[in-house]
Amino acid sequence: MPVTSDLDGDINSIIGGFPETVPPLARPSLEMMVHVMDMTVDAILLVDLETKYITYANKSAMALYGLSKQDLPSIRITDFSPKKPYRTIQWMKQVFEARPRPLPFRTKHRTQDGRILEVDIVAKYVALEGRPCFLFVVRDLSRRIRSSRQLRSSVQKLRQAAFVDNLTGAYNRHYFVEKVLPKLSCPCSMLLLDIDRFKVLNDTYGHLFGDAVLIQLVEIIKQCVRSKDPVIRFGGEEFLVVLPDVGPDKCLEIPERIRLQVADHRFSNKGQNAQVTVSIGTLAWDDRCPLVIPEFIDDLLHQWDNLLYKSKTEGRNRTSFGIL
Repeated sequence: MPVTSDLDGDINSIIGGFPETVPPLARPSLEMMVHVMDMTVDAILLVDLETKYITYANKSAMALYGLSKQDLPSIRITDFSPKKPYRTIQWMKQVFEARPRPLPFRTKHRTQDGRILEVDIVAKYVALEGRPCFLFVVRDLSRRIRSSRQLRSSVQKLRQAAFVDNLTGAYNRHYFVEKVLPKLSCPCSMLLLDIDRFKVLNDTYGHLFGDAVLIQLVEIIKQCVRSKDPVIRFGGEEFLVVLPDVGPDKCLEIPERIRLQVADHRFSNKGQNAQVTVSIGTLAWDDRCPLVIPEFIDDLLHQWDNLLYKSKTEGRNRTSFGIL
């Protein structure tokens, strides 16, 4: 009862029995077949059709499921799926009806020590010495699936790292260019924030304190905006906040909320404390705006700079507002 595989290693078919035209001497002995199956990497099980008891397990199956020779007489194939044994029964019926064609099946099996395995199975109805059985060839997918999940997780982390500022956890300028800018629409508002006298703050308290201020500032901003509003570290101490669907008639409240929250917050780190303020330039547009926003981002940045400069020259700790 040899098992054949295609070139990529997936079980392709299970050939049960030999035609009468094959001379007896050309047929492998039962002992040789058992020897061959014990050398197979995939787990192989013989299951009695009527009782569902496992009558044979090769060495790979014994190792995979944690079985011993003493276990076999008392183990049914449904014991590997204790929560949903009916699915195994249904599938075996399908295999029987499809005879002599083998059927593939993917499921989860529980081992003797309680581990859950994700497995691919190819099964076929066979008759051994006149007794109807099912031949199961089982391939453990757990390691492959686990590796695949770890790879997806690593890729996701790399993608996240490419778009997130390492220090503050805010999005970075690359995220703005790649993800935010192409989707800008009308109405919308954007806030450009700059920490007032940040160089003096760094020179007075040190760069570690300056880093703590940046981190705490992002936390304050996120508390003042919606979860869907991207907070972007645009430069050293400059931050951009995008407010989708917020037009000129609704955009004044949020920058003022941020400004006041920052001014009221006591920034601290390792025993050092300081009051910090921000200047904000807010630019808004509605659906009457004729500009295709992504194509005019340089003009927008120039206007933001002008608004921010206005807030700085008028005394800092204030918001300037403009409409496209």
